[in-house]
Amino acid sequence: MTKIEASEFHSIGKPVRRNEDARLLRGKGRFTDDFSIPGQAYAVMVRSPHPHARILGIDSSAALALPGVLAVYTGADVAADGLKPIPHDPVPKTKYDMKLAGPGGTPIFIGPHMLLPADKARHVGEAVAMVVAETEAQAMDGAEAVLVDYEVLSWAADQRLAIQPGAAPVWDEVKDNVLVDTTFGDIEGTDRAFAVAAHSVRMEIYIPRVTGVTIEPRSALGNYDADTGRYTLHCGGGGAVRQKHELSTVLGVDPERVRVLTFDVGGNFGSKNRVYVEYGLVMWAAQKLGRAVKNTVSRSEAFLTDYQGRDLAAVVELALDAEGKFLAMRSDNISNVGARCVSLSPLGKGSGLITGSYDIPVATLRARAVFTNTMPTQAYRSSGRPEVNFILERVIDTAARELGFDRIELRRKNFVKPDQMPYTNAVGATYDSGTYEANMDLAMKIADWNGAEARRADAQKRGKLFGLGFANYVESSIGSPRERAEITIHPQGKVSCVIGTQPSGQGHETSFAQVVADLCSVPVETVTIILGDTDIVKVGGGSHSGRSMRHAGTVISKASTLLIEKGKRITAAILGKTPDQIDFTDGRFVSTVTNKSYSMFELAAEAARTALPDDLADGLTIGLTNEMHEPVFPNGTAICEVEIDPATGWIDITRYATVDDVGRCINPLIVHGQTHGGIAQGVGQAMWELFEIDAESGQPLAGSFMDYGMPRFDNLPSFRTEIAEVLSPTNPLGIKAGGEGGTTPALSVIVNAVVDALKDYGVRDIRMPTTPYRIWQTIQDAKAASKTKSAA
Repeated sequence: MTKIEASEFHSIGKPVRRNEDARLLRGKGRFTDDFSIPGQAYAVMVRSPHPHARILGIDSSAALALPGVLAVYTGADVAADGLKPIPHDPVPKTKYDMKLAGPGGTPIFIGPHMLLPADKARHVGEAVAMVVAETEAQAMDGAEAVLVDYEVLSWAADQRLAIQPGAAPVWDEVKDNVLVDTTFGDIEGTDRAFAVAAHSVRMEIYIPRVTGVTIEPRSALGNYDADTGRYTLHCGGGGAVRQKHELSTVLGVDPERVRVLTFDVGGNFGSKNRVYVEYGLVMWAAQKLGRAVKNTVSRSEAFLTDYQGRDLAAVVELALDAEGKFLAMRSDNISNVGARCVSLSPLGKGSGLITGSYDIPVATLRARAVFTNTMPTQAYRSSGRPEVNFILERVIDTAARELGFDRIELRRKNFVKPDQMPYTNAVGATYDSGTYEANMDLAMKIADWNGAEARRADAQKRGKLFGLGFANYVESSIGSPRERAEITIHPQGKVSCVIGTQPSGQGHETSFAQVVADLCSVPVETVTIILGDTDIVKVGGGSHSGRSMRHAGTVISKASTLLIEKGKRITAAILGKTPDQIDFTDGRFVSTVTNKSYSMFELAAEAARTALPDDLADGLTIGLTNEMHEPVFPNGTAICEVEIDPATGWIDITRYATVDDVGRCINPLIVHGQTHGGIAQGVGQAMWELFEIDAESGQPLAGSFMDYGMPRFDNLPSFRTEIAEVLSPTNPLGIKAGGEGGTTPALSVIVNAVVDALKDYGVRDIRMPTTPYRIWQTIQDAKAASKTKSAA
């Protein structure tokens, strides 16, 4: 574990204000749509209006006759030029990821993702042709003039229907639409535990589909240099290095012929981490036309065609003994991956965490992934963990209520204890560290749990239904295992650090600078973080799965150690001493046999003036690539209170408190901000957000903000959040993750609160989102059922 020394340069753990904000608030951000190239053309997609249809022909003659239209490209053109499918590589592959497989252990068929399909459209909004014109308006006119002859086919949007006998296959290669079918855990042990259990509780649960709704719709600007044979792409994403390699595969060229530039990104949450067809199309079109090509999707296109999130159906059972000790758990989880398998991270990462914070001796999970005629799903903030947390915390609350246990004491009885760490759960995931009960106690304290019943009585006097929600959580952070840092101390008094992660609002330019500053003993304001240009950033896993601070902190820590060792050798060479006669103390390289010393910047300047041995001639600079597979397990507790008007179903969140164990917290100001944003995102799904697909037509019903509910500042309370720092033993700084914990328990804590408020009506469960209408209808249905029962 790297020791963080107190010094004049100490900034780790301090709430340093974000370096980025001054630039962004002044409109100096560098987002993709801010970039233009002289003479650029504009691309607009022709999109399928059908969820499933065979493409019989495309007539582009009318479009090509319109003013300004330069070209119309189709799937036939893509095939003729030999472009390859996007190599999404959706199966998580670190050493500790859950190992998913096709039915019977077969290889997983992911559904080739061509830039434009030549055979069929497999979801509403799929691009089937691209029009390029002198202006965006002309390209839009051209797209409307393209005639596509479709043969409409049967379709399924719900994974539970797509696996039924007779359902239309999305791909002929997978007749039953099931691409993953893997069982984890101990089937026989689970069966034995259920056989002797005093109690068991069963629930059918569905976590609906949502979409990321990033503040910046996706955009792509492609260019081709005929003299060098190089492609350049400006795009927003979560990792330029990965996208460079995937797009070079699509284009069939060496990766060094592709340059990806990703600077400021207006929100991601996972939706921009994978390559979109437009990214490859604009580069390909630029090469064919000899001029740059730009595409920026409209907000409605983004609703239709951004990679989406969640969409998990489950049947869960929990077995308990007479005293409430958890004996076993069963879950059958079915993930809707959409028309193509872009990522299995949600299913895989969720699979390892089905038992959550609790010591459940045996468990069995059947994990399936299913094709449907919908937009592909992808890792979405906290990828897979909110879903399994929701399943677990809902069934625990239900068990407590139906079996007569106190819901807090039931959880307390079954916690994984600190002395059990590292703890291997019933499906094989090994938790690194955590004090789950202490987190719960602190959360109850800051939420004033003991005062809740008085607030319930007050709400009842005002004619309101009061709900108290509670949820514990454990999530995981693994992510792409490789990361690289290149640190250079410049004689001018500046430090640069090249890193391969990619921020989209997380404050990396500040928090990474804090780590560099502390470990290299330089002022934080002298450090510049360089990222997003693949001609400079050669290796990097990008930002996903809460990996950025941990992987960046680890490689920066290791690189800083090497940099200091190199500094000792440079100092020794300058002074004519040996490296063992040089110490690095209080930010200075000090000779133990003379009174001569140098700061980092003084040494860099002296090295620039000195003829050094070849191995030191590049000065005070170091580069290091690190590979780290070990996962970490952030954890915590969330508590909320709601009040509901029984006459209208209107719901207000009146209190919300969380405790989040993030390991070492580099910048609490940034981590609290991430927690607040994560809460809003999770609460948004629980209460308002829904990407609904019409059951009769297959048409998405959310194409704008008029159709898609979002959290706003006026429907969220002030949050009470606390950070717990239980250091992880898996990395030098003890970091876990801080970007996703706010989201993970939010779904379950809100629904638990709503069900608590409705308990006197006999309500057992309610489907998300818990809109006023849905709450009102649930109350009416419960009243009707009660009348029917009384009459009988």
